[in-house]
Amino acid sequence: MVKFRKKGFTLTELLLSLAVATLLLSSFYWFFTSLSVSVENSKKRADLVRLAEGIKKSAKLIIEVYTPYCTTGITNRSFGWGWLKPGCNTVRIFPVVSGNTLTFEFNENVLSVMDGNRLKSEIKSYFADFCQVDTSAAGRIVVTCPEFDGIYYCLVTATDCNDLDQLKTSVHDPGKSYDYVRKRIAGLVVEYTERGRLGIGGIRHRVKREGDTGWYAEPAFLDFGDFYQETSQKNYKKFMDVYNALKKYEVTRRIAEMKNTAPSGLDEYSDYFVPWVYQITADSVEKVYALCSDTASNCTNLQSDSYWKGNVAETDAYEFINKIVTYLLGGDTSYFVDAWGNPIGVELLVNTNNCRTLSNSTMSDNCIRVPNPPYPQKDYDKVFTTVRPPYVGFIYSEFCNDLNDLSQSACRLPVVYAN
Repeated sequence: MVKFRKKGFTLTELLLSLAVATLLLSSFYWFFTSLSVSVENSKKRADLVRLAEGIKKSAKLIIEVYTPYCTTGITNRSFGWGWLKPGCNTVRIFPVVSGNTLTFEFNENVLSVMDGNRLKSEIKSYFADFCQVDTSAAGRIVVTCPEFDGIYYCLVTATDCNDLDQLKTSVHDPGKSYDYVRKRIAGLVVEYTERGRLGIGGIRHRVKREGDTGWYAEPAFLDFGDFYQETSQKNYKKFMDVYNALKKYEVTRRIAEMKNTAPSGLDEYSDYFVPWVYQITADSVEKVYALCSDTASNCTNLQSDSYWKGNVAETDAYEFINKIVTYLLGGDTSYFVDAWGNPIGVELLVNTNNCRTLSNSTMSDNCIRVPNPPYPQKDYDKVFTTVRPPYVGFIYSEFCNDLNDLSQSACRLPVVYAN
């Protein structure tokens, strides 16, 4: 019978096995640590995108919620609606940024309970998974994002979005229109720290500061182009709705008057020169669509109303847009503002050959407005010699009424009436 002698591991074998095990464990540790770092950094980059999207969505929501409150019950006949209206003049479209904190400011008192709750809950939902959201203070939502080091706005006017001196912490002042031409946001600039490879050290992504000498990576830049493109399309649609309403009215009036031949109405030649669109400023729907009743006394029935002989054109912008909304747009007061919530103004008749500026906020005594056109009468081409067909008008956002400023074409639409 063969006997086997028991034999253990030698010290060398044990040490060798321990070394192999240590190497394997070390490899697994570095692998999982590296994987963890990669996941963490990927999440942070995804949260950067969500941060920018949250600000965009919040801006759209604020405009949507406040438009009904900023465009109804208007009593101020100058530009006293939109963000200028009491109750809306404490609202910011975009939050103030400071460090890693966003502060949304709004007037909660004018909102219904439903709209107030909607504003808070939806804005909270945009940031809740990666930031801390405090909605306890009235008229304020504070969003704190610990994983970011600094948040800034870079406007299109900046030449370097990595220069702290050119970045902004606020872009919309309460009580003022939002100048989306000059204060358009090119992108959101965010500072953050990215964990280094294998969990060792970290990479600081930060904005360049004066006196910086050390190495650092550039901050994140989140583009806002899609937001402005979408909102600009909505803005253009609003302008086109007003444009089409004015054109349709002008064509309807002119055709009706040309069919209204003497002795009931004017001769066709005079009908051609009358800027019939001006009749939209009448004080009743009956007068808006009234025809000349006789030619001998030069449309006496139309002369009797203030829209031809009064001082409508010397008062304010409210007159025109209010009449257009009331008589041509079904009373939809949302047309008092553009897609950014700014007041919309309408100039029915301007003299583009004599245009310098149109900056007076009350819209009175400005250089491009044509004086009240004379009331309809015979030989109209001899009476109204300042401007001849085709007549030109303008639809514009409140800060875009200087026709000499070509850069404002993004917020201004000309209307050329049928000839």
